[in-house]
Amino acid sequence: MDSHARGAMMMLATLTLGTGCTALDTSSSTFNAQQSAVDAQHSLAQRVPVGTPLPAALQTLSRNGFRCQPEGTPGAPAHRHLCTLSAVRSAGDSSVTTAPTPTTWFVTIDSADGATVSSLDVQRLPADLQGR
Repeated sequence: MDSHARGAMMMLATLTLGTGCTALDTSSSTFNAQQSAVDAQHSLAQRVPVGTPLPAALQTLSRNGFRCQPEGTPGAPAHRHLCTLSAVRSAGDSSVTTAPTPTTWFVTIDSADGATVSSLDVQRLPADLQGR
């Protein structure tokens, strides 16, 4: 193989590997507020898998536009957090892909030990056509 062909192969390998790595990194992409609850559950479970440290999980959701707060009695250990996101159509938005009614997302993060995520539940209002 001559040096020109070897260089082309190296470039192709570099582009392929680079594209694959960015395609797998979902933590930096923004949350799609116009998806079904089932798809959102899957997407967020990949971003915040069970076992994720609680502060990192809350930071990930915050980066995606969610506002999180502990649920429960003030002063009690925070073992459950409720994170919300409201996708509201802006005044000048005439986009066909924007929902005509506001969509509000609710993500409940439970932590059995108070330090890591033990479960994550995603709901939306209004419910999508799949009933969640």
